Amino acid sequence: TMRIEPLARTTAPSCALTVDVEDWYQSSVDYSAPITERVLRNMDRVRTVLDELGIKATFFVQGRVAETFPKMLRELVADGHEVQSHGYSHRPLFAMDHASLRAELESARKSVEDASGVRVTAFRAPDFSIGRENLWALEVLVEAGFEVDSSIFPMRVQRYGIRGWERAPHRITFPSGAAILEAPVAVT
Repeated sequence: TMRIEPLARTTAPSCALTVDVEDWYQSSVDYSAPITERVLRNMDRVRTVLDELGIKATFFVQGRVAETFPKMLRELVADGHEVQSHGYSHRPLFAMDHASLRAELESARKSVEDASGVRVTAFRAPDFSIGRENLWALEVLVEAGFEVDSSIFPMRVQRYGIRGWERAPHRITFPSGAAILEAPVAVT
């Protein structure tokens, strides 16, 4: 079984702003649909607001988006934002076995790294699709070289989430000794 260890608390408040970058229609209605210019229009709006406020964010970018709009990723990095992985196809992880998840992760990482020119170390599953039934996916993430995960929604809602999960960032250690930092999305 895996071991969950809370991180040392600091006195200073901290916050991280994250954005999932995907084409909504392709990611929610038809996985085989093309990635469209909607992504660029929506990202221009987000980037304008962040720039006006002087805020930097972590963008979890879907691999197919990275392949379609590599210039957008290079611009995010040049503007001082962090770029990480949001899967390749946007298919839910709970529908994958170990081999298909490994292939998805490899494609996801390669596409975002190739487009952005930076090393990818963090991952967020499409639709927070790591639940109690597929926690094994976290170990596959570690095996694939990811150091941070932000895929667990720490409360149960209609489509996803794990009731009672630790809400603060924490380290998950596996029997092999491998570990990953879990940074759940903030919920109240």
